[in-house]
Amino acid sequence: MDQRTAVAIGKFDGLHRGHQALLKKLAEQGERGMKPLVVVVAVPVSGKLLTESEFQKKLSAFGISDFIMLPFCEEIRGMEPERFVREILVGRLHAGYVAVGRDFRYGYKRAGNSRTLALAGERFGFHVDILEKETDHGREIGSTWIRGELDSGNMEMVNQLLGYPFFVDGTVVSGNRIGRTLGMPTINLLPGEEKLLPPNGVYMSRTWYRGKSYAGVTNIGVKPTIHQSDPRRGVETHLLSFEEEIYGEQVCVELLSHSRIERKFSGLEELKAQIVSDVSDAKKFFE
Repeated sequence: MDQRTAVAIGKFDGLHRGHQALLKKLAEQGERGMKPLVVVVAVPVSGKLLTESEFQKKLSAFGISDFIMLPFCEEIRGMEPERFVREILVGRLHAGYVAVGRDFRYGYKRAGNSRTLALAGERFGFHVDILEKETDHGREIGSTWIRGELDSGNMEMVNQLLGYPFFVDGTVVSGNRIGRTLGMPTINLLPGEEKLLPPNGVYMSRTWYRGKSYAGVTNIGVKPTIHQSDPRRGVETHLLSFEEEIYGEQVCVELLSHSRIERKFSGLEELKAQIVSDVSDAKKFFE
């Protein structure tokens, strides 16, 4: 970096409410002339609450444009805490301010902690803010909790803990047009395998397209009633008041509430009757 930075370090899995407290601290330092910078420790995880592009989009929404993915490679893992501070934080990032959580650990065998970082800051000339964990119902907010609620399809709690609606960004792709045949046209997304999704089923949703939001109902799954040549889980959304064909366009689908599990129907007539019922439920939900 070519100027003094205000740095937050962590895994930032999901950019939940706890992370947002750190981001607010960076924004404050940005107003004082330092460059806000998020350093993401890229620890391998099974699925992501936010893909990298979604992470960048959400980070920008919080007013921060710069982040670095710090590879969790042997060289980084083997660094003694003081060397990490001297070579990375001071030498490369020119940190003048660092914000971390109370449970922050760094360096070889996690020997460094928030207290040793604060002492190092006194020696090397940067200020350290140590933030307490954000809580909800007396429990510390963390990505493990959020992932568990997502796995249960409890979107209300997921969204409460995140501090924003869980969403899937993507490009609208061509589907099998069954929805249009049934009088219920849909838009289809195929998220990458790295994107964590809730259980297969139907969800009340809000879709953003070109700055406007549209109420809708979304099916996540493999559409078992219809033969599919592509086995990947898709995100298929019927918008309540939208008729345009927008293949190739970017949209953002927010999942608000789980309605029912995905199931296989006897045929298209039974499927259509269920879709009509789902749309009716969605209208009541948004009313």
